[in-house]
Amino acid sequence: MNRRMLSLTVRAARRSDLADIERVEVATFSRVDRDAVASPVIIRRRLSLLNAGEPAWFLVAVAEGSIVGTLVLQPTDLEPDECTSWDVATDNGTLKRSFKPEGRNLYGVSLAVPPTAPPGTAEMLIHAACIRWIAGREHFIFCSRMPRFSATNRKTGISPEDYIKLRRRNGAPRDPLLFLYWRWLGGVYPVRLLRDGYAVDRPSGGHAALFAPTDAQAALLAIAPLIYEKGAAIGLRAVLRQC
Repeated sequence: MNRRMLSLTVRAARRSDLADIERVEVATFSRVDRDAVASPVIIRRRLSLLNAGEPAWFLVAVAEGSIVGTLVLQPTDLEPDECTSWDVATDNGTLKRSFKPEGRNLYGVSLAVPPTAPPGTAEMLIHAACIRWIAGREHFIFCSRMPRFSATNRKTGISPEDYIKLRRRNGAPRDPLLFLYWRWLGGVYPVRLLRDGYAVDRPSGGHAALFAPTDAQAALLAIAPLIYEKGAAIGLRAVLRQC
């Protein structure tokens, strides 16, 4: 497939997308742990709650008519210090009490992009998150996995507190996923470690890194050129129009 000709867009998730959303969820999170996969009941509940009005907070990335990634966000009144784990910040994934339509902050519940997704899928979804973040929300809060922690800990005995501080020569986080968020959001570092913050994630040792940036404009300036680098430039105008 010609990467430059790929039509990759982001839109609100629909009821008719449920089967494809479940497929993407399994393809992404079953590689972490089966318990990390949101159940069909939870997915339907999130869709009904988050997309009942405008703007929609449950989004899908679509390439050539197929759903290739999903993004679940929620406006919330929770502050970063209150987000002590993913379970706490999301009511165990149900969003029952944490979702506040007029909330002052934005919380990233889930970013699902399987290995088979086209280049640029994650960047397009992050861009859509930034568009919603810049529209009146202060913090963009989310818990990131640290997928290399367990393997590094077995080799070196490093603690999660020290692991999260590991840096590359350019100052970026050494963990590959922490590095991506650092790059996507314009050089943002995690604000702290959440011990047992994402218990189902064995590669991360059950821990998570909490991000809580406040500069949405800097993030947009960082993510836009990366979309072009990934060969998804043809979809950028559609993203800006639809989100």
